[in-house]
Amino acid sequence: MTIQTPMNISQGNIDTYCYETCAYTFKYKASTTCTVTNYGTYLQLSYDTGSSPVIFNGNDYNVNNIKIYSPSLHYFNNGTQTEGEIIITHDQISVGMPLIVCIPLSTRMGKSGEASQIITNIINETAKVELKKGDKPLDIKSLTYYDLNGIVPKSPFYYYHDVTGDNIIVYGLQDAISIDSSTLEKLKKMITEETNVEYPSVDYYYYNKYGPTVGGGTGDGEIYIDCQPTGNSEETTEVEYTKPPINNDLGSFFNSKVLTIIIAALVFVMLIVLIHRVLVYFSWKKPARIVVPS
Repeated sequence: MTIQTPMNISQGNIDTYCYETCAYTFKYKASTTCTVTNYGTYLQLSYDTGSSPVIFNGNDYNVNNIKIYSPSLHYFNNGTQTEGEIIITHDQISVGMPLIVCIPLSTRMGKSGEASQIITNIINETAKVELKKGDKPLDIKSLTYYDLNGIVPKSPFYYYHDVTGDNIIVYGLQDAISIDSSTLEKLKKMITEETNVEYPSVDYYYYNKYGPTVGGGTGDGEIYIDCQPTGNSEETTEVEYTKPPINNDLGSFFNSKVLTIIIAALVFVMLIVLIHRVLVYFSWKKPARIVVPS
């Protein structure tokens, strides 16, 4: 990556649309722990996963770490930074470049909900102990549920990649995670602005107006079919196939409708044969004798 101007995430900078080449499927597993480390210009959160929860462009990924910056690294709409940004880095299971998912933080717009509650809780708990750069990681014990499924928006996103191959997804300001002003002030007291950013050497990006698909990754135990749009449809369909059980119970067979039909057919045939024989018996006559005259 080369030093360049920040990417300005705006509808006006879309180069084209992407679907299959930026297909993002996730079904994150909840993390049992959350530790926070202060690196001076960002807070880094841990996230544990048992198996691959993410598929991007046909490749499997695991979460590596989550970082919280203030202000944001990306610029939005009119070329200004927002109050903060969540950066989720995923490592490809096989050899390959990482997947980076970026979500803005905002005190002025965005969405409140589970994501807002999780991030606010983490920042407030970290601020209580005034976690500083160089301190040992803090274990956040107050989180009752720590799950990226509740943090990553299920909305359209922007996508770009550098010549090095980094895959970068960025959500727009309309999907920002909402935090209040007091929480933002606590965050800004713990970290300083990141000024040494390697911005990618690209000027345009793609747009996936269908957003991510919520589904299974490797080891999920489900047969998953991701129906990507072809331009005439805006639907993404999950198909779960359940194989019908094989029943070897003879009792069930003897109680089945098939056996009833077979028996009825046999009785009918036997009745026809019997009627035929009766009719033949009563209609039978001795043949005429030929008398030879003497």
